[in-house]
Amino acid sequence: MTRRDGRDIDRFKRDIYIGTKIEEFWFGKWMRMCRNLNYINVSSPRSNGVDNTGGYIEDGRRTSGADHMVDIEYHALSVKNMPLEIKWAPTYGKLTLKAGDLKGYVREKAGILFIYPSEETITLRQPRDYHQDADVLIQRHIEKIESCIEVLRWSIMSPNQVKHFLTDAEENGKIETIKYMGFKPGVILPAGEFKNWFVEERWE
Repeated sequence: MTRRDGRDIDRFKRDIYIGTKIEEFWFGKWMRMCRNLNYINVSSPRSNGVDNTGGYIEDGRRTSGADHMVDIEYHALSVKNMPLEIKWAPTYGKLTLKAGDLKGYVREKAGILFIYPSEETITLRQPRDYHQDADVLIQRHIEKIESCIEVLRWSIMSPNQVKHFLTDAEENGKIETIKYMGFKPGVILPAGEFKNWFVEERWE
């Protein structure tokens, strides 16, 4: 099973483009918010060498691994040149991570920025209207997200916690085949266990 998960090239290109632009929105919004908070300092945001333009890549360029790199001070975490991956979960109740992605994050000592709803809310899944202009669709979807920002949360899983999370999953049989991720092996983290792995923060 390829990364396209049964989608034709045109739909795959469009989905990647929309997903990338929504992640760009989240990263920019988070960086702007962090400038006004006294308990976190994030600086020097830059690319981690991953091609994350939203275009379709066929020529072997690196697309796996964390997209961004930052210098960060947050609670006990103080790291320069930390790769940072963004994981936007549009539905309430769980976070799902591919085992292969986790292994990649561990290799490069990456942290993860999770963004997710803290309760049931309107549908925030990536839009699939293939007849609508992609940029118009993105703008409308961002407006929809902004309309329920009060119920959304963000969290940082540090590089050490990412490593422990993968080890725990491997040692305790938590890696399973995930149907909605193209039947790839992954780990589902229920909302009730978030507190075991990171602090849940409000958007301010």
